Amino acid sequence: MISKSAGRLNIANKKLRWSYGVIPFVKLPSLAALACATFLTACTGELEETSSSSIPQASSSLGGSNSSDSTSNSPSSSSSDITSNSSASSDSNPSTGVEGLIGEAASGADEWEMHCALCHGNLNTIGSDGRVNVAIGTAIRFNADGGGISNTGKSYDSLASYIAAEMPPVDATACNAQCAADVAAYMETFAEPEQSKPFACSSESELMYGQRTIRLLTSREYQNSIEDLLGLTDEFGDKLANYDSYLGGFVSTAAQAVSDRLAEAHLDNAEKIASWAAENGKPFTCNNAATCATKFINETAYRAFRRPLTATESEEYRKLFTSFGTTVGMEAALTALLTSPQFLYRDETGISIQEAIEKGYYDNQGSIASATVEAESYDPASPASPFETQIEGGRTVVVWPGQGGENTQATDNAQGQLFYQVVATSPDLSLFATVNMPNGTDDSFHYKLEGRDNAWTAQNNVRTNGYEEIAVASWSGLTAGQVYTLKIQRREDGTKIDAFRLVGGDFSSGEVQEPSQSTEVAPLADADADAYVLPPYEFASALSFMFTGSLPDLTLLQAARNDALTTSEQIAAQVERLVNSARGREHFSNFVGAWMQTDGVAELQRGTVAEFTPAVRSAMAEEVRALFRHVFYDDAVPFSEFYSADYTFVNRTLGDFYGAQGGLDDNFAKTYIDGRGGILTSGAFMSLNAHDNRTAPILRAVDIRELMLCQHIAAPNAELVADRDAAQKLVEAHQQTYGAINSRTFFELYTQDAACDGCHKRIINPLFGLEDFDSVGRIRPPAGGGSVIETLEGGEEVEVALAGTLYGVESITENSQIDFVGTRDLAMKLSSTQAIKSCLIRKGFRFVTGLPASHDDFDLNQPESLSDKQAEDYACAANTMQAALDDSNESPRAMFERLGTLELIRFRK
Repeated sequence: MISKSAGRLNIANKKLRWSYGVIPFVKLPSLAALACATFLTACTGELEETSSSSIPQASSSLGGSNSSDSTSNSPSSSSSDITSNSSASSDSNPSTGVEGLIGEAASGADEWEMHCALCHGNLNTIGSDGRVNVAIGTAIRFNADGGGISNTGKSYDSLASYIAAEMPPVDATACNAQCAADVAAYMETFAEPEQSKPFACSSESELMYGQRTIRLLTSREYQNSIEDLLGLTDEFGDKLANYDSYLGGFVSTAAQAVSDRLAEAHLDNAEKIASWAAENGKPFTCNNAATCATKFINETAYRAFRRPLTATESEEYRKLFTSFGTTVGMEAALTALLTSPQFLYRDETGISIQEAIEKGYYDNQGSIASATVEAESYDPASPASPFETQIEGGRTVVVWPGQGGENTQATDNAQGQLFYQVVATSPDLSLFATVNMPNGTDDSFHYKLEGRDNAWTAQNNVRTNGYEEIAVASWSGLTAGQVYTLKIQRREDGTKIDAFRLVGGDFSSGEVQEPSQSTEVAPLADADADAYVLPPYEFASALSFMFTGSLPDLTLLQAARNDALTTSEQIAAQVERLVNSARGREHFSNFVGAWMQTDGVAELQRGTVAEFTPAVRSAMAEEVRALFRHVFYDDAVPFSEFYSADYTFVNRTLGDFYGAQGGLDDNFAKTYIDGRGGILTSGAFMSLNAHDNRTAPILRAVDIRELMLCQHIAAPNAELVADRDAAQKLVEAHQQTYGAINSRTFFELYTQDAACDGCHKRIINPLFGLEDFDSVGRIRPPAGGGSVIETLEGGEEVEVALAGTLYGVESITENSQIDFVGTRDLAMKLSSTQAIKSCLIRKGFRFVTGLPASHDDFDLNQPESLSDKQAEDYACAANTMQAALDDSNESPRAMFERLGTLELIRFRK
């Protein structure tokens, strides 16, 4: 159960301090030591190789890295982009002596500690502390080709045979026959049940559910929100950025507790912002405390809370103005507002399906018509006086001012009536009203549907907390197409009426209107009884943060108020508008910067290259963003061009650094530069994956797998320090014999130890053919024969080969391969694969929803659990996103917009 407390205001000496409402979270362990920031410290030598960003990396596919396929590190180029090695598809293996042996799990546990634990860790933690980590439920079904011995996963005999022939890599003869059978039996005891495997989508017709969540705003969401709310431009989110955590490569606060220091940071920000606002007449100027309070409640707080305030909330804020006056009251109110849980948290817990049905939410679905009319749109022939209209928080409402007396009996043609023409579109009609009736019994109204009822009803006695939609009445036996007159009669002063909503009818001047229909959005009645649904305002808030990274604008809030976020067409229109807004463009620029980690280049230091200035680095980050925006927003450009483009986007600063030929200015423009184009050749990607004094081919290879193919490579265990010392001696011996060595050879030697083979021999080192760019992203001069010239730190020039192979394209465990020569060649061949689109879908789903797309899309820092139903639902969502790509010339924008209309955004469990 998730509990929320609104907090309380404490005023002393006219200085406001906010007592935080308690929103309990389970405190989780600190970030795991296996983050990519310390990737491969054991196998890479004394260079202290770091990843391109301190952002922890999401893993993407459970899978073995225990393959020891014997392959060349420098394969020749192939005319075929992707080839397949079918040797692992056969169950026919050379004899290993395990046939017919019965494994003993107890003995296997001892053998595991002796031969396996150094690399694979403790099985009780599913390998999370080992060098070559494998989740056993997947490893047992892992297809690996090792010297003709293939573990097909079809039986434990094949696993035992594989262990006997290939494990441990340092000495494959150390555990064969009975030892291998025992280890296989021991592994079997840890195998996950079959139903825990990643799900495929079995049916796209069933309702899909997201997760109920309540999250603190990220530092970027906070900054965007205060900018949009108050119009300030100073940076306050940076002060909170140190408290951001990451899941799946993106900022996430899903499990973040509010520490005392974070609470103080929020309070300090709020006080400074409130002081600035008061001095600069923000969010508005006013001279009357009562007027200020009303405007603040109905406009500023309304938008900050992403919903109308309750009566209790309104009264608390009103007291600040009446107690302290306009200036100090505004400062106090803003401080309270900006530290309120209602502002700082994204509440997406929803309400029960039954409650939503009772409130009449989302009723204009299927063949049932729904229509809303603003209360002030009464029939001008109505003798409505005495009444007046007022504006509150973007609402124009009808209110009967204080006239005294009670109309305990309504009569035709009496003063204080509102008339509306209604056309029935079905035999059943329901009426809802958005009203503010704080007194309940007295603040109420009479009503009747003339043409159906001749008598007035008794008064409608309901007490509301601020503006709420209430169910007024239901009628049956109506004649579809017939015009009726809805009459509303005041009972007592004080009632404020904002809007009326009909289900099963339209408001009309007498002309029958066809109801808008949508059969694509499931009615609430189709949802499971234990499900939840986001009410309209909560749904609007979710959509806005998902697709702009900020609070909803007034247009979206108006749609929520008018129940215009119901049909798939209505939702799609709003999502499209959000994605194409200025905030949306910034949001999806942030997406690619975080996904590819290229925003980190702005903070990169390369003291050895004076030309690598802050302006150049900033331009490199923007280059990637501009390229992605081009692919994202231009429908004529497929996503594949994010990899295959023969152009890039540069300004004069970056163009000069790259050696582009003139004609550039301070704006980023599409530019053709020999050897450049696509994400792989960007200066940001290449310079981030490098060291001060040489390139980092390991990091380049790993980031292609992790970021672009969503294939996870586990970090090695720190126990390999001793192996690193031996590797250092090997490198030094090679240098003494052959002289200076290029970066590729350096790291091939450093990872030559058999203990490193599990990852490096097949998965990482064959991808070392990306050395045509130096440590600051400049193109190296060609040397001929598929090689380039690398200039070492001491000035020596050495040749480095560019031939490489990507083994396992769609999955790290399958047998296809891409042979390539240099970065552009690999980029072109990757662009035609399904793997890059699948990874876009997984990363996009995570970015928008904050959730893993499947069981195997886990994060090393915080393993996340999905129910079996959720895993299946998200597989269906991925299929829908894939279809949107396929139907739109691979448009990422179309894919994201389709995601926004899926039921799992609104329906939760």
